[in-house]
Amino acid sequence: MSYSAYLGQRRVLTFALWAALSVGACEMLVVVLLLRALQRDSSGLSAALVYVASTGGFCLMGLMGQRILHHVSPRVIGLGGGLLCTAIATAASLQTGMYFDYFVISCISFITALDYPNINSCVTSSTPANLRGVIYSNISIGTGVMLVTAPVVGAVLVSEFGSEITLQIIAFVFAASCLSWVFTPLSRDWKKSKKPSGIFQAYKLILDGKGLRTLTINRILNGFIYVGVPVSIPFMISNAGVDGRSYGWLQSASIFAIRFGGLSASLTLSYLLKKNPGVSGLLGVACTYLGFLAVIILLIFSDYRAFLGACFLVGIGNAFFRTVGLVLGPAVTARDVLPQVILAGDSLVRFSYFAYTGILTALAATWITAPGALLLFSISALPAPHLLKTALRAYARQLGTDERRE
Repeated sequence: MSYSAYLGQRRVLTFALWAALSVGACEMLVVVLLLRALQRDSSGLSAALVYVASTGGFCLMGLMGQRILHHVSPRVIGLGGGLLCTAIATAASLQTGMYFDYFVISCISFITALDYPNINSCVTSSTPANLRGVIYSNISIGTGVMLVTAPVVGAVLVSEFGSEITLQIIAFVFAASCLSWVFTPLSRDWKKSKKPSGIFQAYKLILDGKGLRTLTINRILNGFIYVGVPVSIPFMISNAGVDGRSYGWLQSASIFAIRFGGLSASLTLSYLLKKNPGVSGLLGVACTYLGFLAVIILLIFSDYRAFLGACFLVGIGNAFFRTVGLVLGPAVTARDVLPQVILAGDSLVRFSYFAYTGILTALAATWITAPGALLLFSISALPAPHLLKTALRAYARQLGTDERRE
């Protein structure tokens, strides 16, 4: 790798990791709202609804996000979103209430729904296909550190200073994430896309393209595992009959285990993808079956160590799952419509997740146990790896093109 290419890679990583500070802030916010919910309701229902509200906010942005990405520069989106999140977190520190907390997490999710397509588009436009897996894996390591530490930091801050001061700290972190969009050169050459910006245009591209269509269905099926587990955890802890203090500890520990598993997997992937970018196909298989194994463990074992071990496996599988989507998605998408397609795909996926989490929460609260309901949906995810064939072929062609250029 030339020195200029090395500097370019460092620049991309620095920008993306600084912008991803908002990820840590969001995670801390979720922990604060979960602890508030657990104080109000020990059944786990209110805590589960925090995740449902978050998914709903993301879905709503999908209805208008394509026009925003089409007409507004990445810099303005990054700055404006960060400042709005700062204001909302500040408001949350001054006001509380069950429905207000649902409103807060919905608004934050609504705004930050643009973060991933916005950052990914800037990174993809600056990175060749053969380095994309390494770049995204390194970004996952950085964001993984934030995701691992955020639940612990959030829980400690709430314990020591209360939720109000913790939310003010979160507001500061959101504000700090805006700095990346002030100084980065990656978004300065933005030009308005010449492609049509109709709200259904990107959805049409997904439905018409076999690679995009099957990749989106793969994400939906895998989400039955990786979205279902966090929603089910509050019910599982409640059914274990622990006291209030242990309840909060297990909730935070489960989030930590999931995030630590994701960080461990990202560290491993950083090495594997650098040596062999084509390993993405194996990740597509491993993520589904690792997640299914974790659900089986949660269903069979009641010991808290097995519970946290299953959460760790979920974190590993989720890292594989996210890396597969980040690497294969650009391989089957034209670059000039990549942000719009990412957001449209995410909104389709999140709408399915929103419906799924509502159904799963209702089943777990009224009819069958959370692990039992989760197992029923997880079985339907098992065919997911077979849907990646078209995207994997497109990615292999990209790798061959980059190798010939070198």
